[in-house]
Amino acid sequence: MQRSSPKHLAESRGYPGLTRNSVLIESVGALLAVVLAVTLVVAFVIDRPGSHVTPRRARSSVPATIAGTAPPAPTAASGPATSAPAATTRPPDRGNLLGDPGFEAGLDRWRPTGGGRLERVDAARSGSWAASLAPGSSPDPGVTVTDVTSCQPRRLYTASAWVRTSTPGATVAFNLLEYVHGRRFAVDTVGAVLADTAWERVEVEHFTHVPNTTLGLEIVASGLPSGATVLVDDVEVRAAPTSQTFATNR
Repeated sequence: MQRSSPKHLAESRGYPGLTRNSVLIESVGALLAVVLAVTLVVAFVIDRPGSHVTPRRARSSVPATIAGTAPPAPTAASGPATSAPAATTRPPDRGNLLGDPGFEAGLDRWRPTGGGRLERVDAARSGSWAASLAPGSSPDPGVTVTDVTSCQPRRLYTASAWVRTSTPGATVAFNLLEYVHGRRFAVDTVGAVLADTAWERVEVEHFTHVPNTTLGLEIVASGLPSGATVLVDDVEVRAAPTSQTFATNR
């Protein structure tokens, strides 16, 4: 007699794992189809003329704060200055008998002469101020200090000043003189023709004659045309060493 196989072994069984995989594949395929359709629609809308959808620009590799900034200008190499040096204030000169040679404190000791106009201006050779001479009631404006110092008899004194004219060809007289009881007693004069508008130094010497005199100085611009000026700055008056005496009578 033929034996039959056991029922639990002979029955045909299905494959549930394969069925589940088929369903997953179908779902993924449907999702990909939807994504492809959406992509085609978006691409069509972007490419349509008059569409309000603007494609996003690619991000620049340079930051905006740098890309919009012009490159810095090249820096000039350092070197010797070619412009005129700025005015500087000099320390007090103990050998100068004038305590304020550059008019930095004002014009208190200075007096105009020749009917001229005397002003303090900020066009100095050094420091911050200079004195300005301009024609007034006459074309020969000047400036004077009548009490520079009490003179020692038979002593050599030298004076210098820097002058500058606004009109080339101006003539300047520089006087160093003695006063006796307020009257002019003796004077030495040096004249200079200012050929251009640059600062020029003038110098004069005077040897005193008698005791009890006072030393004074004058600077006069002769024949100055209307509207012209002469600037004065850095005035110095010095006494020579006592060993320098005048050997002959004057």
